[in-house]
Amino acid sequence: MRTGPQWLRTRSLAIAIAGGLLAVSFVPALADNTRHHLAIGLGYYELTSDQLHLHAFTLTGDDLGDIDLRTAGFGLVRYGYSLSKRVDLTFEGRGTLHKDSVPTIPSESSLKTWWIGPGVRVHFANEGFRPYAQASLYSVHEELKFGNDPATSGSSIGFGVFAGADVTATDMLSVPMEIGYTYGQPEHDVSGIGGSVGLAFNFGVLP
Repeated sequence: MRTGPQWLRTRSLAIAIAGGLLAVSFVPALADNTRHHLAIGLGYYELTSDQLHLHAFTLTGDDLGDIDLRTAGFGLVRYGYSLSKRVDLTFEGRGTLHKDSVPTIPSESSLKTWWIGPGVRVHFANEGFRPYAQASLYSVHEELKFGNDPATSGSSIGFGVFAGADVTATDMLSVPMEIGYTYGQPEHDVSGIGGSVGLAFNFGVLP
């Protein structure tokens, strides 16, 4: 049977985390008046070009099947720095993973893309439900693997335009929701439209 001190030692990390969360819950409402914003998000992305809707053929011309790499889930990580209540500078990374296969090709085909770069966001309200528009410039990287063939890759410059809303959830947390369009052509046209929902941690009071 464990004594009181032993029980505390084995659960010290959990107690420390719980204490930190409890302390945060008593911080005054800052989400609408903060300088730093760290967000993560998940979403859905669909390519607007048919370049990666492929048909596999044998050397003799037989059709092996249809491979469609135009739809994917994606994730993002974003940092925002508020110049004022209405204007943020952002830096973010986005990544997508598209996969598909056909029974006649044993290996999956996949398309991976990465979008990394700065942007500017303008809010149209100061608190609560805050609609926004954002424009970003990206370094775009593509890696394509078709069946058993070696992977190919390429990079280019791209951009994105987004519209959404940042909804205050708690004292220091908010929920960004957005839709947008991104453009990039590393080796193929990987431009597309998508939407995401995330969670943002907001801190550092604006002067």
